[in-house]
Amino acid sequence: MKAVEVVICVAIAGIVASIGLNSCSYVNVQESKCTVNNKESVSIKGTNQYRVYTTCGTYKVADDVARLRFDSADVYGSLIPGQTYTFKTSGYRFGLFSMFPNILEFRTEK
Repeated sequence: MKAVEVVICVAIAGIVASIGLNSCSYVNVQESKCTVNNKESVSIKGTNQYRVYTTCGTYKVADDVARLRFDSADVYGSLIPGQTYTFKTSGYRFGLFSMFPNILEFRTEK
């Protein structure tokens, strides 16, 4: 194979893997009861990502076009450190690509 063909094959494989990961993340919906330890807005390549650190791991709060959800800033602002919530999330934690499960919904636990 020529170098150009190798580059094209690697690029196609990367695109297919990315689509596969995103598809799997979309259908992986879970509920977890967690206490929020901390939260912060992290700047990544010129955009902000809302991260929530909990007793169950790290989550993100992001808009989800496929689910027509565009209230990530409101959800992020409503979460209070020290409070326990039941989170409905989608996605996986995949460290290689800095991927975190996305908080879709939450309810306060008493």
